[in-house]
Amino acid sequence: MKKIAHAKDGIVYVNSGLNEIMFAKTKFTTLMKEPGFIYKNQEFIPWTFDYTETQNEQVYFCGKDFDGKTAYEYLNTGKSKDNKNLILKICEAYTLAEKQGIAIPVISPHGILYDGTSLLFLPEKTFDRSCANFGKEEYEYIENCWRDSAAEQKESLQYARAVLAYYGLTEELPYPANPNFDNAINISDRNFVPLEYCVNGINKDFAQIINTALSGIYCEKEFPIDTFKNELFMTKKRPTAIAKKEFDNARKKYIQKKEKKLKRERAFRRNFSTFVGFAAIAVLIFICATAIINENGKKPSVIGLKSSEVTKIFYSGIHNMDTDKLLVSAKNCPEAQRYISQIPQIYVTSQMRTAYNFESGLSTPENWLLLPPDTTKAYSHVIYGLTQFKINETPSTLNIKMPTRKNHSDKLVKEDGEILKITSEKIHKVEYYLVHTVDNMIEIEKHTDFVSLRWEKNKWQIIKLDQVSYTEKLSPTVFQKDYKAAIEEHNSIEKAVDSLRKKYPWLPYQQSIDEEDERLKKQGF
Repeated sequence: MKKIAHAKDGIVYVNSGLNEIMFAKTKFTTLMKEPGFIYKNQEFIPWTFDYTETQNEQVYFCGKDFDGKTAYEYLNTGKSKDNKNLILKICEAYTLAEKQGIAIPVISPHGILYDGTSLLFLPEKTFDRSCANFGKEEYEYIENCWRDSAAEQKESLQYARAVLAYYGLTEELPYPANPNFDNAINISDRNFVPLEYCVNGINKDFAQIINTALSGIYCEKEFPIDTFKNELFMTKKRPTAIAKKEFDNARKKYIQKKEKKLKRERAFRRNFSTFVGFAAIAVLIFICATAIINENGKKPSVIGLKSSEVTKIFYSGIHNMDTDKLLVSAKNCPEAQRYISQIPQIYVTSQMRTAYNFESGLSTPENWLLLPPDTTKAYSHVIYGLTQFKINETPSTLNIKMPTRKNHSDKLVKEDGEILKITSEKIHKVEYYLVHTVDNMIEIEKHTDFVSLRWEKNKWQIIKLDQVSYTEKLSPTVFQKDYKAAIEEHNSIEKAVDSLRKKYPWLPYQQSIDEEDERLKKQGF
């Protein structure tokens, strides 16, 4: 397991996981001033990184005026009583921050430093994205098994505190790290052993608070820090404890029942996915058959288009789930195959939802924003599309008219004053968000792509995509709640969306929303 954070001689170091070139490409420097907090004497003191430095070809974020070890190191090397004191102190900090409305970083013990008296909570995004740069397996062990990265601030805080409390009382994690399985599914399935089946005689009200938070559900009740302290340092038999044999049997019975239930539910989901996969193949066959039947003259063409226009066609194909656009612009690009194979399956999944619920379906992000916000139906739509599209730093929409083989511009001879020949190549920088539904969550992938094109006989073709991205998750319900409140406040989609851009920077350009609105009006909606 990688050691992401450490302190030496009063300097805190966080390994970004990137070399200098990748660090610059991903614009990690924008995270330099993201706030962390020192928790000392029940006060929160803002703390930020001061500079970066390169060690062994890795860029480190560096911050002054703190020393000590990570909380994780203490928990793995310290005495039981010391470990419990540390866990209590972290939970106290979270609880006080919750009361005071302070957006304290919610991170794993790997990102919390302790000097014996004070705690340093490292900046959340900086630490989380640095962990992600070391790969899925490392991320699972360092971050994901300790926190719910998909949750909003309040829910995330409650969840992380519950994990710590559970660990302090049981010396086990509720959801052990598993790089081969999505932790979000475990949380959704509540696949953990409730606290009352782990600690014999635990206070039932306290256990319920912990269980609720570990289920990914926001709890309105105030965290009972004094009750937790009493339970944590309990040395005698709890008054409500039952005989050990009876307790062990109850635990075993619960686990067996839970395993059987999950086995049935997950088997159903797997079978459904298999069906969707076969349906996707059928759709592909249908698409191919239809393409053969159609007149060749109606097929799309990129003849006569500049390299930047071909690039836009490709990303328009992703956005509109149009495999014809992808194939005509990037037929021989290996990286493009991800989208070519992904689109039919997403389409079939959305159609299956529609079959079961007429109010569901497939929406681009801008289309979704034009629907009346409703938290009860937040999960009904499959969302897929690009937002905030830029090419060579210039914002652009993806509403592009596609030329055909019968109707295209004259063959291109020059571009940027250069006579085009078989060896001509171009590179375009493209930035965007890919917003899509995965396992009932919205995944927001922030991309910076470097698109390489080569001139082939009479047209530009994409041959390579160098992609740098990071992913965040969002609950559709949480967003719909915020969006509904913004609509009610401003009585305008434009103003509502604009008011939410700081919190949700991936929201589409207003021009894209207006173009989608116009398209729907022409269709009679």
